[in-house]
Amino acid sequence: MGMRRRENSDSPKGKQKPKGGQKDGDEVQDRLLSSDLSSISSSSMSSSYKQSWGVQKNTSPRPVHYPCYRMRSRVLKIALALLLSGLMIIAMVAWEKNTVDGSVYNSISESLNKGTNIQGGGRSPPPGVRGDRSAKKRRSRDTCSVYFAPSSIPGGGMGLFTTRPLRNGELIMAPDSPSIPVIDNDRSDASMKAWVALFSNYWWASGVSDTAAFEADNVIEFQTGMGGLPNSHGYLNNIAILPDEFIPYDDSRLDRTVDPMAGAVSYYTGRKSVAADDMEAGEEFFLRYPEDYMRYISEQYDIPDHEDYESVGKVVSYMHKTYGGTIEEWEKDENIGILPQRAIRLLPRTQSDLDRIIMSAERTHTANANASAKKNMAVAVAKEMSLEKKSIHMIRETGICMDNFVPGKSSNPRAGHGAIANRFMIAGDVIAPAPMLQITDRDALRMPAFDPSAKNLQLILNYCLGHNRSSLLLCPNSNANLINHCSDRNKKSHPCGKTGNPNAKYQWAQWDETSNEWLKKTIKEMEEEGGHGLVMEVVATRDILEGEEVFIDYGQDFEEAWEIYVLDWESPYEDNEEWTSAKEVNDKLAPLRIAPNFSEKYKSTDNRGVFFTGCSYMEHDESFWERFDSDEPWNTMEKDQIIVKYGKLYEIEDMYRLDEEHNPLGDFWPCVVGASEENDAGDAYVVRILQSKTKPQTAWSEKSLPRIIRHFPRASIQHFYLPYHSDIHLPHVFRHSIGLSDDIFPDIWKNK
Repeated sequence: MGMRRRENSDSPKGKQKPKGGQKDGDEVQDRLLSSDLSSISSSSMSSSYKQSWGVQKNTSPRPVHYPCYRMRSRVLKIALALLLSGLMIIAMVAWEKNTVDGSVYNSISESLNKGTNIQGGGRSPPPGVRGDRSAKKRRSRDTCSVYFAPSSIPGGGMGLFTTRPLRNGELIMAPDSPSIPVIDNDRSDASMKAWVALFSNYWWASGVSDTAAFEADNVIEFQTGMGGLPNSHGYLNNIAILPDEFIPYDDSRLDRTVDPMAGAVSYYTGRKSVAADDMEAGEEFFLRYPEDYMRYISEQYDIPDHEDYESVGKVVSYMHKTYGGTIEEWEKDENIGILPQRAIRLLPRTQSDLDRIIMSAERTHTANANASAKKNMAVAVAKEMSLEKKSIHMIRETGICMDNFVPGKSSNPRAGHGAIANRFMIAGDVIAPAPMLQITDRDALRMPAFDPSAKNLQLILNYCLGHNRSSLLLCPNSNANLINHCSDRNKKSHPCGKTGNPNAKYQWAQWDETSNEWLKKTIKEMEEEGGHGLVMEVVATRDILEGEEVFIDYGQDFEEAWEIYVLDWESPYEDNEEWTSAKEVNDKLAPLRIAPNFSEKYKSTDNRGVFFTGCSYMEHDESFWERFDSDEPWNTMEKDQIIVKYGKLYEIEDMYRLDEEHNPLGDFWPCVVGASEENDAGDAYVVRILQSKTKPQTAWSEKSLPRIIRHFPRASIQHFYLPYHSDIHLPHVFRHSIGLSDDIFPDIWKNK
């Protein structure tokens, strides 16, 4: 991790030619390779080569009657030519070997990192080739702006950093990893022990997208990568993880009537990351965790919480105003004594500490003039007194780039999306970190959990690594989840695109000391200790070009399981009726089916009765319902009467529009389309909004009254799958873990 190589070819010295030019030397090589030694003459040797071997250039012609000199000169020329040719052939052979396994180039890199001077040692690749690859590597590294590196929180493990300044609201990264829904999660003691207690610290139990929430009675999202790796801080919050689209779901990739892979991959496109505050290059990303969780962490580990930073910010502001820019009198002030001990640790101890805090507060005020001085001071205290500063150079040297590949269309039509190289990567490069969350008993993923007769398993199984002789699963908490399988065992069924074979692999991260310790633990010891400590990484096995898809080998067991599944697979539908995905239905914006009455709930509108309509909606105007009594017999009224009595008129320009300004999170509530209307802006409908199970109960729901809205825009009405009707709920859907080979899977974990 963090390997960097010298770029000699780009230095001024590296671009200089030998004195006298290179042409003569090339001529010598050509003649040697043709074995025409007799054709080598004195003119074939440039003066620079003669001088380098101690042969002084003679300005006057030598008489022909010195045979000894002429013989010595010819022998010396032949020896020099042979030496040059031999060195060139050795370099070419070594470089060809590097294109296969990268060992020569890696050994050079290791020597450079250790400070070994290898110039002139015959181990470097040909300068032109080496310089081109090194320059590409350097340019590629400079374009990466998000790194996984040691956290700035002392003892905080690893974190995510920016190496470029960011403005509040600026896009950090587009969705970098799929979101994986966990359905009706079992919380029995056995499940808690096997995986739930650990994963609860990482998955999204709140903030689940509405599309995912409609999947089942209870849904949790496992959002990896930028959604799972950022640390949290007691006060700082500078990153927001948001849906990239109003409906972050694309089921058009696979057709359930003809594709055996349907339901075996996640259709959730993940979330984008956006700066929630102005950030300087070198700062760590901090994601806000739930308040109750942060209070628990503060009490459990005696670390400052939000109130502590606010209190210290106020004290520092007061002290600075009272005593000025010196710190000598601070410790005598009684205000310090009212702070808890964990907050006192945040106070400046030296004049240098104070100066840094004041300067940081001034920079924060310049960037955010609307914030109060005390708020800016609290931010400055948090940045200067609770974190270790990281230079951009240090982050790049000790970190792993997080966007070496991005989601894109896979060359394997069955796979949907894949990992597409975002830049040139050299053989041996670590191209993605893979911190692992362990599941100690894979039977906990059965639905229901631990039921041996259960046919279906959680989708997350397909994204975890395991071994056929172990109950242990390791699930990457990074964008490594994007990487598809291919192999050269069966290229027709498991194609590698244009690459011909896999170009990456998993290996244990030797730089992580905790991981090295955990490799010696038994599965039972992992359960008893809790937490996680295993880290792998994805490494390029050969050079990978920008735009090329990254593949790994999932193993022979995976391949055989898939091929057996395909042979036995049958379409869930016997007829030949065309299947239309929810995404395609929504993109068409076709006229909607009108319900016969407003009492209808979750009525299917299309596709064999598996869809219902949802409306983009944000609750407001609670006072409107004060004039109505509870349990009015509205459902016995005619449609027109219901619309007149309970309906509210909103123009399309109002708050139900599905756009960034009116509904940035894409909130959808189940709704019934009761009538169509015409207006100047186009098609509109009269809808009844139904209470969403993911939102607080409303005043109209408490009174059992209909929420009727007129002139509701067609574009704000979308189709969703009924609970338990999407592809991941199909009977006998494919489930199998990614295989780890015997050479990297410890024997101590093989318990089957």
